[in-house]
Amino acid sequence: GFTISEPEPDSDGYWFHSTFEGSEDSWVGRGAATVLTSGRTNFAGKEALLVQDRTASWNGAARPLETRIFKDGEEYSFSVNVCYLDGDADTAEYKFTLQYQGSDGEAHYDQIAIGTAPKGEWLQLANTNYKIPSGASDMQIYVETTDEENLGNFYIDEAIGAPAGTVIAGPGQPKVRQVILGDLN
Repeated sequence: GFTISEPEPDSDGYWFHSTFEGSEDSWVGRGAATVLTSGRTNFAGKEALLVQDRTASWNGAARPLETRIFKDGEEYSFSVNVCYLDGDADTAEYKFTLQYQGSDGEAHYDQIAIGTAPKGEWLQLANTNYKIPSGASDMQIYVETTDEENLGNFYIDEAIGAPAGTVIAGPGQPKVRQVILGDLN
């Protein structure tokens, strides 16, 4: 007979690993945003995913979560790296969010990770033990910014979902530079 095999992590131990090398890998634009692979910058490999045409801070890049793998009430490790290169802002704050339908039938939004990146530097948004809320269905992860003034393009790379506790290598949290007066010589 035909048996449905249980999903298996890949050779790195990841449930999914979006490298954006020639493929958007199920990531789509959210709201007005559109996405495409770009060789202009990358964290790893040769390409990253460019997120453009944003008209609101929540317009970003999103990916559905496979319900065969990602179960409500369970913990998982998620990581994505973000960077922006253009615009006037010195820094941008990014949020990695889970959107899901609750048992009440409404859309809910839950923060996976948040961080601030200086222009031109990669930032890792990671949570090694993120618990999907109970009763969650129709889930997608997405990357957005928090500032309505900063609607510029950004890039994501190396988006990964893995079993709980998996430490995923990344650029870490860049130090936001602070100029200390008298320290300029």
